[in-house]
Amino acid sequence: MGDREPRHRRRLLPGAEGELRHVVRRGTDRAQDDVGRPAHAARRPPRPRVRARPVPRLRQGQARGLDLPQAGDRRALAGRPPLPGGSRVTRRLVAQPVTAEAFAPFGLLLPRPQPGADRLELIGDLTNGRDSAGPRLSLAGVTPKPLPLEAREMERHVHSSQSFVPLDCAAYLVLVAPHGADGRPDEAGLMAFRVPGDVGVHYRADTWHHPLTALERPASFAVLTFVDGTASDEQFVPLADPVTVT
Repeated sequence: MGDREPRHRRRLLPGAEGELRHVVRRGTDRAQDDVGRPAHAARRPPRPRVRARPVPRLRQGQARGLDLPQAGDRRALAGRPPLPGGSRVTRRLVAQPVTAEAFAPFGLLLPRPQPGADRLELIGDLTNGRDSAGPRLSLAGVTPKPLPLEAREMERHVHSSQSFVPLDCAAYLVLVAPHGADGRPDEAGLMAFRVPGDVGVHYRADTWHHPLTALERPASFAVLTFVDGTASDEQFVPLADPVTVT
């Protein structure tokens, strides 16, 4: 016989190959364990399907019933009173470097004159609307406040202009607003400026502005206002919602 395999082994190999092909071909139809017995896998329970529910949009009729302003009308939204049982989110303003053009609706900038330059004089820009009032020149020391700062009130001097001239200052914050239809500050038009310590500001009479706020370190100012010692010298009003200036 030599190296030839026994005949009965040659007959078994084709059958074994066929059985192997049959098992592989059937695949998951009939799995077997390691001893040739059918292996029955435990069937997993089906997972429940969760469908996302779309958030319903506010219909136009509902919006009209709530008297809501149109989308994108920031001025109208800012002027709305707080909803019952809550308040609006605090508005945020970024203080921009002041420029004469941006500050022009509220007053003038008073840059420090360079040696040899012409004198900066305010004559026609000084306003005194009452015969009973006289000039008051004040020297004010101001404690600095860090940013972000929460502004809660505004002030104005109806009958007088007001000038702030830094004597020793790194920088200070100016927050101004135009008048609303009711005469109060128009909070949608609030503007915040960062003013360097070598530039003064002159507010026109009846300009809504935030109280003087030094930045970075203590500061001192010369302040010129016309007063008569009565309650009409100045007026303070709270903002409808605080404003955070950064």
